Amino acid sequence: MPRPKYNDTACSLLGFLLDRPMSGWDLANLVEETAGNFWHVTSSQIYRELRTLEENGLVKAGEPGPRSKRLYTITKPGKEVFKEWVAREPGDYIGRVPLLLTVWFGDHVPPDDLDWYLRLHRQKHEKRYAFFKDVYEDLPDKSAPVARALRFGVMFEKTFLDWFDTLPHFGGVEEKSGPGEPRPTEAETFDPGDEPERGTMGRKKKGKRKR
Repeated sequence: MPRPKYNDTACSLLGFLLDRPMSGWDLANLVEETAGNFWHVTSSQIYRELRTLEENGLVKAGEPGPRSKRLYTITKPGKEVFKEWVAREPGDYIGRVPLLLTVWFGDHVPPDDLDWYLRLHRQKHEKRYAFFKDVYEDLPDKSAPVARALRFGVMFEKTFLDWFDTLPHFGGVEEKSGPGEPRPTEAETFDPGDEPERGTMGRKKKGKRKR
């Protein structure tokens, strides 16, 4: 009888359980801090997948502890499923970037709103870049598989930040086809260390700009 097929999220949970037994809460936090930066999974998905894995004998749930916390342990069949899954050819990149979809239709977005969206998302990518960079630099072995994945995270976020720097909102100068000079920036300066607030940092104020 052929073995049932399990999705990538379910199999990744098996991989995390190889290290130690964990509760659904433990897994949700670990995924968010690590793979969640490039593989988005919600807490409800994690608990749903754990139930499926338990029903199929790939994990075993312990007795309820404090606050009904149950630790899940990967079983021998679970290890076999993970081994088969991780050895297969990965699928194509299917990531979505909602910000780019908004930028694509930017002519239909109020300029002040688009300006605020860009500043807010730049700050998010700055934080992710700093996170990946700090974790990567703390690794003793830069040739370890996890280091390779983290290095991609650093480079990916750096590419986002480089793209932001090309935009007029952040002092960049865009290329322009046809006659005329490239359009220079007219946006106010923005301290990325400050939390942008809608209606203040995000929206251009009338009067004297910051220098």
